[in-house]
Amino acid sequence: MDYLEAMLQEKEQLITKINRIEKEIKKASFPDGYLAIYKNGNYYKKYHVIEEDCHLTRRYLSANDKYLIQKLAMKAYKTRELYALKQQLKATESYVAKYPKKTAEQLLRNSDGFRRIILPLITPSNNELKAWEMAPNPGNPSFPENLIYPTIKGIMVRSKSESLISDELFRASIPYRYEYPIRLGNTLISPDFMIMHPITKEIYIWEHFGRMDDPEYVNNNFLKKMRIYPNEGYIPSINLICTYETSNHPLTIFEVDEIITKYFR
Repeated sequence: MDYLEAMLQEKEQLITKINRIEKEIKKASFPDGYLAIYKNGNYYKKYHVIEEDCHLTRRYLSANDKYLIQKLAMKAYKTRELYALKQQLKATESYVAKYPKKTAEQLLRNSDGFRRIILPLITPSNNELKAWEMAPNPGNPSFPENLIYPTIKGIMVRSKSESLISDELFRASIPYRYEYPIRLGNTLISPDFMIMHPITKEIYIWEHFGRMDDPEYVNNNFLKKMRIYPNEGYIPSINLICTYETSNHPLTIFEVDEIITKYFR
């Protein structure tokens, strides 16, 4: 796993959660002060505590104050939730700041000269797997200008999420072909990833649907492919892996690693 990538994703998610909770707190208009609860035998006494002029005043809350009790209790919960998330964000930012600037993977990603020498030394030694993976790939001729995201393997892909999938497959020594055209029925299709299982040699397809909040994309890409694959023997959750994301719910490195573990290890 690329721990830096994981921490960067964690940072983004924490910031999103913090912003959401801050908006919830502002919208809730919680009352001043806080709720104090003390056990009294088998019962609990509740007080509304307010600081005024450096002095604390407290008022006993009865059953008639149920709404105020609930508001103060929720205020305490949201305030602590927000504090914990901010502390996690500080820890994550500290990790990112101290992460080494020069890594082996950056050498592969940024230097084609080194990559050409090193890749044959660290890729699977199984000749059958290597021959299958390195077979000439004509690729997908559609919109080559969109191939702008680099990968450790040295190929260019169309999205940050596809780069994430590519890199995690590479780290796990799982042989794959990117956008390798195959004919299914009467249709020529270029799956995002065609994968050979390193043990069973079975072929899997991994499609990442990255704009599921775009109706046009869903109709022209997702539904079109999902009508083709089952008819040709590629069944979701068996030998067809599908991942999804929207603008509000991006694919994470944790999801990718979980899938790789489930299907190929």
